[in-house]
Amino acid sequence: MNLNILEKAVKILREYKLCTNCLGRMFGMLGTGLTNMERGESIVVTLMMLADEAAKNKGGLESNQVIEALQNVVDFKPLDKFLSERACLKQGENICYICENIFSRLEESIKNSLNEISSYEFKTFLVGTNIGEKIIEREDNFRAKYSLTWGESIKSELNREIGKIIKHYFPEVETNFENPHIVIEYSIPDFNYKINVTPVFIYGRYRKLVRGIPQTKWICKSCKGAGCERCGFKGKMYEISVEELISKPVIDKLKGVNAKFHGAGREDIDAIMSGFGRPFVLEVKGAKKRFVELKHLETEINEYANGKVEVSDLNWSSRSIIRKIKALSKITRKKYKAIVQLTSSVPDEKLIEAEKYFSNMLIQQRTPKRVAHRRSDKLREKQVYSLNIRRISDDRLEVIVDCQGGLYVKELISGDDGRTKPSLSEILGAEAKCIQLDVLEVDFPNNELKTEIF
Repeated sequence: MNLNILEKAVKILREYKLCTNCLGRMFGMLGTGLTNMERGESIVVTLMMLADEAAKNKGGLESNQVIEALQNVVDFKPLDKFLSERACLKQGENICYICENIFSRLEESIKNSLNEISSYEFKTFLVGTNIGEKIIEREDNFRAKYSLTWGESIKSELNREIGKIIKHYFPEVETNFENPHIVIEYSIPDFNYKINVTPVFIYGRYRKLVRGIPQTKWICKSCKGAGCERCGFKGKMYEISVEELISKPVIDKLKGVNAKFHGAGREDIDAIMSGFGRPFVLEVKGAKKRFVELKHLETEINEYANGKVEVSDLNWSSRSIIRKIKALSKITRKKYKAIVQLTSSVPDEKLIEAEKYFSNMLIQQRTPKRVAHRRSDKLREKQVYSLNIRRISDDRLEVIVDCQGGLYVKELISGDDGRTKPSLSEILGAEAKCIQLDVLEVDFPNNELKTEIF
């Protein structure tokens, strides 16, 4: 037999004590524009009226059954007078069977987190809850027992109601389900909480103006960063890196915990990165500040780097840009200047021949021996668009290489014992070695990237 809402409510309340939130939530998919508390209160008020009607007219639901049900409604003030006028007393503890009165102390419990929340700059937020297993089990069993198909989960209601409280205390912020600045997670019923901060992403370009600096922090493999004799008890193999020179002032400015550097490829440690610079995204984690003037930040980074590194074109970015610059770095054009040492003099005709030979030449390149310890051994095909050679002396050349991203230029010159074919050494008929390398240009589509930068 199908019972209507009121009959089902009476049946439920005669057996269990419920607050108006939990009662209303059992019918949460019925009616629009109402909170679950309002649904529950509406049911209780209607039952109060029906009890009066039944007592006077001897019709409808039995008066004593309704009164019995109303005695199990938890924490609804208008009901207290109604029951006392009928000499009815609530039996046992006034505690909701499902939530244990969580909703009645919700705002007071949330207040404990407001001070820490206010220490973060944010415009968007999201609330999450981890509900105790006993509460979830009670609700699931309850809904199954009474075949309640119109209900909403307690998790959904708590997330929404806590969000309203946060919004009340921070009226300028908005809920965002896709990419919130912060996510506040509460454990229920103890209301312990943690704040998860969405990383701040900053896009820019860097120029590396000195040699001998790696792009990223190079942790000592022997001690894993703990410090040992090999690394001079510093935990890293190089004193400083591009990553550290850029990250430190940003972390300080944004009051972040740490940062991760994502570059569009990387130059060798002994190479200069000049021109307009190499694109990068800095991912700052745990930032308490996220609304800063990027031009000022750019100046602070450059002052801190003190001529070693220089950044430009800083913009707010997103995680999708990281994926894009990583993918594009393998195919975009790059230009290098290499100083090449020859073991023997080569006539000018050979240099002209080499320039023509490498015009739009496809290079077969196996992973170089010098990086085989950290790169998978595989064959790559990369395009050389042009080679321009200028003689510096009998046995020294300046070579400008215009090529596809991902080409190992040092090995293009030396041949790497036959692992790169063809090579400049092979075509010149003399051993050739790159003794100095500069990255002149990384041809990245800034306009395309900026369509996704905010």
